[in-house]
Parts: sequence; structure tokens; C-alpha cells
Amino acid sequence: MNRTFIKVLPLAAAVLLATSCSKEDNNNEIVNNGQEKVEKQFKTITVKGNAGKKQGISKISLDEGTGAISFEKNDEILFSGDGVSGNGKFINNNGDFEAVLTFTENAVVTGVEISATIGTALTGAVVCETWEEVADYLYETSLESSTLKETGEGEYRFEKSFEMVPQIAILKNTSGDDARYSIGEVTNQPLAAGSILVVMSGTELTINGRTATVTAGKSYNIAAAPADAPTVEGSFALTVGGTVNYTISSSIQGLEYSTDGTSWSDLSSTSFQNLSSGAKLNFRTKKTSTAYASQVKEVTVPTVSHATFGDITLYYFEKEGEFVTYEWQDIAGISVGDGDVAIYTDADGNRYHIFEEEETRPEGVRDGFWANGIYTLKQILTVELNGMPFTYYAGDTWQTLAERNPYDEITVENGQVRKGLEIIYGENNEPVNPTDPISSDIRYMLQQPAD
Repeated sequence: MNRTFIKVLPLAAAVLLATSCSKEDNNNEIVNNGQEKVEKQFKTITVKGNAGKKQGISKISLDEGTGAISFEKNDEILFSGDGVSGNGKFINNNGDFEAVLTFTENAVVTGVEISATIGTALTGAVVCETWEEVADYLYETSLESSTLKETGEGEYRFEKSFEMVPQIAILKNTSGDDARYSIGEVTNQPLAAGSILVVMSGTELTINGRTATVTAGKSYNIAAAPADAPTVEGSFALTVGGTVNYTISSSIQGLEYSTDGTSWSDLSSTSFQNLSSGAKLNFRTKKTSTAYASQVKEVTVPTVSHATFGDITLYYFEKEGEFVTYEWQDIAGISVGDGDVAIYTDADGNRYHIFEEEETRPEGVRDGFWANGIYTLKQILTVELNGMPFTYYAGDTWQTLAERNPYDEITVENGQVRKGLEIIYGENNEPVNPTDPISSDIRYMLQQPAD
């Protein structure tokens, strides 16, 4: 493939093309500075050299199937340094070239550091339809400069081969659909399927919603635009310790999650345990070889509030409003027992009945748990009577139990505590007294009274 890379040559290079190609010429230019005529010296020489192994994408041939890259005969290479400029052409496909250089102001030919360039730096993005078009926009600079050495009288060669480094990156739309890209103030530009975008290295651009900075000499494939965020359905459950569990009810196949929005892990379980109030979970469909990761579904843990009664703290998901009430089942650890009595079970399995003081609610505050209400929690304990359990509260005496629980058939008569018609006995086989505190450490028995 023989292509002329530079469409318009700089003025200095155009002058060079018009000069003699003898191995060494001295050219005089008469300059009138307005006061007197000054003779400025130019030295034009022909040199040989080589552009050696290149890095990444390079000029001039690009083979889409194999990525093969080579210089071709008559491809152009430019040179510059302090007081020197020029251009040359490759004479074969091995990187050998001949160039014409012009030195100004009597520069010492063998003492100047000279750099090589192929192509022209882009000022923006270029869209190409074929790899052949891409070759017209490739731009390379030499990794290091080189000096000249005189190989014979009036004959010169570069001391070392130039290693040419690409300064562009290419991005091909392999998504099978139109893409959209933005660079700086140029936004939402179309890129048809199969088209190739050429940009300078270090360019930050956004393609199909993803932002990245491209690297010199890299070739990128543009995948399909991120799919919509996945549907993630689940439910939150409070623990009695105030943390939150989240259980996913929808499919988790192909999903990954993140707790910080940056680090992603495969989603292998449907349950998240002990989340903090207000924490965020992010879900997306994993990246594949043909598609970006999907857009992100964000799930926020509801805000947890609490109310403390003695040594007990009740946790609930916060609702807005000063006079908001909650169903008892909305409180962590709460269930409703016989007689619609709320029962709280702590992390150790201890159970408590909840009692609310009367007339503590403002007018209009409905039934249920009210965070500003006044409540008493009494621990539910169990003792046995002839092997049969019955319940009481810590601190109860038989008298208070008889007064509170007539349905247990506990009565106090003539200084005796009875269940039904039988007398309750404790240790030492003596009847209990009504003022005795009930203890779960004592095994109680029932006996028929003597006639």
C-alpha cells in the first residue's frame, strides 16, 4: 500500500523538495533587515537511516485480520532539531530511508540531536470506515533522538535506528449497533457499527456511557451500550440488634454486587446479613466478551430508628411524621400473642410482654406502637406445677399473680395459694405464702387439701 500521508507539507519542507539533492550543498539566502543586506547560510545534505521496530499501532500498513504492520516504499518521514529540518522517504519495506536535511546558521552537522516524526498530530477525533483510511491519520514520534555520523566525504548516516512510537489510539465499533461518543465539548456524536474512531493518546472520551482515557498505540473494541439496570427484588428485615438483613427474591444469575460502587464481586447468595442503617447495595449484570456491564441498580437500606425502655431497645424502620404509629409486627422481635398482647423476644430468646401506660397518647394517635409512648416490658418466666408449666413475670409474688391472671385459676384464700381446688406447695413440702416471690429455681407441687 503506497499512500501519501501528509496532504499539505509545511513551507520549510516544500522548500526542501525544490532544492538540489546533491550530497552537500551550500545555499545563500539574501535577507534585508531594513538597514543592510545580511547573507544567511544554509547547508543541505542527503542522509540515510533506518526506522526500526515499532511499538503498537504503526504506519503504514494495517492488516485487520493479522495486525501486520510495515513501512512501505515512498512513505514519508519528517525530521527536526535545533537548526535543522527535513524530510525523507522509505526506500524499501524494511524501514530504510533517505532524507534531505537543511541546517541553518552554520550548524555543526554531526552535533545536532534530531528527532523523527511520521504523520501529523490530530486536533480532534477522526471517523474512518476502513483500515486503509486509518493509515492516513496515524501519527508517530521517535522514542529517542539521534545524531549524524559522516561515513565518507560528504556522506552521512544516522548513528542509530529510530524506534517510532504511535501517539494515537484507535477504537472500532464492534457492538453491532450504532454507538455514541463525546470528547470535551463535542458531545453525543454518532459512530456507526463497524466504524473506527482515531484519537490522540491521552484523550478522555465517553462511549456508550462509559468514560476512559485511551493509551498510545492501543486498539480498542467498542462493545454494546450498557444494558438497563437489572431488576432486583427483595425485602428488608430488622434484627433485634438494630442491623438489617436483605433477602433477594428475584433471580441472581449473572449478577454481581458492590457495597462501595467500585469493587465488584460475583453474587452467589440471595441473602445479605447485618447491614447498617442507610447502607447502599449496588447490583449489575456482569461484563461479557461482547457487552459492557449493565447499568447499576442501587438498593438503599431503610433508616433504622429506636426507642429505649429500661434495658430494652426496640428497633424499627423510620417513618416520617411526629405522630406516626407502627404495627406491632413492624418492630424487630415483636409478635402478637393471645389477647393481642405484644411479645418481644431478644437475641438470647428471652421473652417480654409489653405494657403501655394509659392516657399517654395525644388525641388522634391511633393504636399500635408509638415511639414517644411510655411502655413497660416485663420478662416472661416459667415455673412448673406438678410438671405442668405456667408463666409469670420477674418479681411477681403469688398474690400479684392471683390478682393479674384469674384465667390461670390462681387464687389466694385464707393465707393459702391455690390452683383450682388444689393447694400450691413449695420446698419442704409446705404451702407457699401469698407474699412469697415466685422463683423458677423452686419445683412447685399441687396437693388436695386434707378433709
